[in-house]
Amino acid sequence: MFQGAETLDGYQTETWNTISCTTFENMFLDATLANPNVKSWNVAKITSMQNMFMNAITAQLDNTQTTGWDVRKVIAFQRAFHNATVANPD
Repeated sequence: MFQGAETLDGYQTETWNTISCTTFENMFLDATLANPNVKSWNVAKITSMQNMFMNAITAQLDNTQTTGWDVRKVIAFQRAFHNATVANPD
């Protein structure tokens, strides 16, 4: 979706309705300056987060943004936060 994007300016990610989504695979892959607000995302139907934030080096995801995520259906987490050096998800 935003693979390779240099910025997310203008996208208010905190208000996205993600309840029907089933995959976030490669969503922010190589989006070097992406710093989305994902705290309110409903991820209960997601089955893949593979490469989701891979190389998103400025994504400031901390445990306050991911603590409430229901990831029981996710079967693919490979490299989800690989090289996302600022991220510190729960």
